[in-house]
Order: sequence, then structure tokens, then C-alpha cells
Amino acid sequence: MISTMQQSIVFLVITIIGIFFVPGNVFSTHDSSDPRTSADPKEVYHNYNLGVKYYRGIGVPQDKKKAVLWFMIAAEQGLEEAQYNLAVMCYRGEGVEQNYKKAVEWYRKAAGQTYAPAQFNLGVMYSKGKGVNKDYNEAAKWYKKSGEQGYILAQRKLGVLYRDGQGVKQDYNQAAEWFRKAAKNGDNLAQYMLAVQYYNGEGVPQNYNVALKWYKKAGEQGHVRSQFMMGYMYYFGKGVTRDLQEGYKWICMAAEQGYPQAQSFLGHMYYSGIGATQNFNKAVTWFRKAAKQGNEEAQSNLGYMYFFGKGVPQDFSEAHSWSSKAAEHGVAQAQYNLGLMYRYGEGVTQDYKKAFFWVRKAAERGHIDAQFLLGEMLDSGEGAALDYKEAARWYKKAA
Repeated sequence: MISTMQQSIVFLVITIIGIFFVPGNVFSTHDSSDPRTSADPKEVYHNYNLGVKYYRGIGVPQDKKKAVLWFMIAAEQGLEEAQYNLAVMCYRGEGVEQNYKKAVEWYRKAAGQTYAPAQFNLGVMYSKGKGVNKDYNEAAKWYKKSGEQGYILAQRKLGVLYRDGQGVKQDYNQAAEWFRKAAKNGDNLAQYMLAVQYYNGEGVPQNYNVALKWYKKAGEQGHVRSQFMMGYMYYFGKGVTRDLQEGYKWICMAAEQGYPQAQSFLGHMYYSGIGATQNFNKAVTWFRKAAKQGNEEAQSNLGYMYFFGKGVPQDFSEAHSWSSKAAEHGVAQAQYNLGLMYRYGEGVTQDYKKAFFWVRKAAERGHIDAQFLLGEMLDSGEGAALDYKEAARWYKKAA
């Protein structure tokens, strides 16, 4: 994606204020059949300026095709910024037919001049297989060249490759080092990824205090997963003294930005009354927001709320609908609840075989109540053939 690649037109501040403008009418030759080819720096930046002006519509009608023409002239004269811009326009199909191979050619020219953004984008092209065959080894090589120059996005990307073992030998230590470089430069995704490594003890000693520090830095920049983790750590007292009020604050931040896991957790807080004043209506509101985004736990909980009429009018049909969604995604509690609905004919036609099917699913996922009920059903031949030996095995598991 363009946003991932940070495909942006580069505008040098010095060219915008016109330090390198030549005297006279700077647009007098823009239709010339004999474009400038001089390598004189003033001439090169003059041509580049024209590309910038046509691209942005500064002093002239915006014209991406003419922008391409003047960036091309400056690019052929060796200006790396122009080569990079031309690559971006080829990638996007702005002012020229979209052509990933041409984009790669121009990125490579600029990258060869050690232009860090071009080195990074060339790495992205290799990692995505656009204009070239997908090659993580090449991607890692170019990310490293860019990252060593301090280019933040390349540092983070290289950390991801080391973490996942793509193009390089998997090395959590190296991943942490590259994430740290980008994190120290303020990249919130790198801050989050570094926090995760400290939280899990991957490549660094497990340290909740340090994890919390990096989650906070990312969270303060609006990174929703970090905000959720801040709330989670305060709620359970991981790396910090337990503070339910602070946990509520951070979880609300993430939930209000639409992060489904935070919405589901906030629903749980309102349901339980731990960290928030108990309010079933608000619990349902947040469960529903998360459930609509596909959060399985929220779907299960919403089904439960409908089944017992908590925060909503009791509705077995809705209970079955939401419980089914969660059960099909492997949520043991939802599978158990669905089994009970079929066993007792609540919201569905009573069906012992379906009840047995879903109770067994939940039992196999370690749900203790389901394991005990499965033993009972096998002991009585309810929904399945009598099997005392198998019933005893499930009773034992539940014990």
C-alpha cells in the first residue's frame, strides 16, 4: 500500500523559496523540444523546481504530466530527489501510466546515490514483489542501508524481518535493537513492537516496567493497541501498582477509537463492576460495538446478555445468533451456551444431537462445565450412544 511505503513527493525547502531560481521567466522553456541536459547545479534544481511547481500547482495550473517531464529532466541529470519523485509517480500512476518496473528503476537509481527514502521504498518493492520478484533477502539489504542512515521506517521494517525471520535469520535480539532505534526516534509502531518484546521477554529480558514505558510512549501518540495494553497493565497491576481508574482511562481511549478488544474489555468492566460502576446497558453497548467488528468474546458475551435479558430485553433468537457466531470461531463459552440452548430448546428447536456436538466442542477446548455435562450426556445416552468409559474420562477431566 502507498501509505505503508510512505510514497510521498519530496519538496526541498530551499527550492520552494527559490534560492536556485535562474533570472528571467523560469517557465519560458517548458515546452522546448530540446530540454536542458546541463549538469550545472543551478540548472538541475531549476528543472526540479518546475516539477515541484507543476505537481503542486504553485504559480501555474497543476499539471502532473508536466511535473513528470521536469522531474524526468532533473532525474536524468542525476538529482536523487527527482529520481525518487519520478519513481513515486510511476508507482502511483500520477501524470504517467502506472508502472511498477519503472518505479523500481528510478528507486534503484536514487538508492544507488544512498538516498535513504529510495532505499527504503526499493526494499518495500522487493518485500511486496511489485516490479520485481518478491525477495526478502534483497528487501532486508535495502532496509539495512536505509536504516543505517537513520531512516525510521526502514529501521522498523528491518526489525520486523528479524522478528519474523524473513530474508534474515530469525533473531529477536536484532529485532529489538532495530525497533529500539526507530522507537527512540519517535515511531509509535516501533515503540509498540519493542514494548511487546519486553512484555513477552523476546530478545530482551522480560520486563513489564520497560514494556509499560514503551506502551505509554506509543499510546500518548494515539496508538490504540498500546493504549489498550496500558489499560490492561494498570487493570491487572503488571509492571505498575494496580490502578483501576487509570486502567479504565486508557481502555476508554482505545475503545473510543474503535479498537474492538478494548471495547470488549470495557464491556466486561461495566458488566462486572470492577474498574467501572456496574451498568448492564453500557456493557451491552460496548459488547455490541466489538461484536459487530468480529470480536468473538464480545459476540459470546452479547449472546449471553440476550439469553438472560441483562441490559436488553430477553431474546433467545438474538442470543442464538450471537452465540453461534462466536461458537463457530471456537469460543468455548459460546459453544457451551449454544449446547445448552439446543439441549433445552431455548431460542431453537430442541435437538440433543446438536447439543452434544456443541458441548463436546467446548469440552475439547477445556471448558470445565462442558466437560462435566458431556460426561452426563454420555452416561445417559443423551444425543449420543451410551459410553460409560468415555463418560468417566470426561468426569475425570472436569474434576
